[in-house]
Amino acid sequence: MKNLSIVFSFALVFIAVPSMAQTIDGDWTVTEGEYAGAPVAKDALDAMSLKVTKNKFDAKSGDSLSKGSITSQSRSRPPQLVFKIDSGADAGREVNAIYELKGSILKIAFSQSAEFPEGFDSTTDNKLLVLTYKNNKPVAANRGGRKSRKFPALPEPEITSSGG
Repeated sequence: MKNLSIVFSFALVFIAVPSMAQTIDGDWTVTEGEYAGAPVAKDALDAMSLKVTKNKFDAKSGDSLSKGSITSQSRSRPPQLVFKIDSGADAGREVNAIYELKGSILKIAFSQSAEFPEGFDSTTDNKLLVLTYKNNKPVAANRGGRKSRKFPALPEPEITSSGG
């Protein structure tokens, strides 16, 4: 019975802890965007891109290029990002965001305030910039250069019968 509780505890850990196999590393192209509740023009979207390598980013918008670092708080729900801009038009600024990653599609909601967004709905009140990106690399290549972690085999659960 003791082994069964160990297996159950491991299962809870795997359910509660988000997968670290997928990362936001990659070359991302913007496919959709909304700011303050209104769609972003297609020509503006076409001029935007994001490159993430480990904890560094390059964000392009037209002729403007911003570079900096990203801190991830992936255990938050939704997961949070802090973009610290080191160079470019907004150098010295930190931008709080939340994200959602589904395969090769990444959605980020950027806050204009010091607070993290509560969701992905952009309105005239919250003035969120919500961008949806597509990774230019196949999903299998989006592992951040890390090798898969191998976990030891779990012991078989002991099943006892009460016999009677």
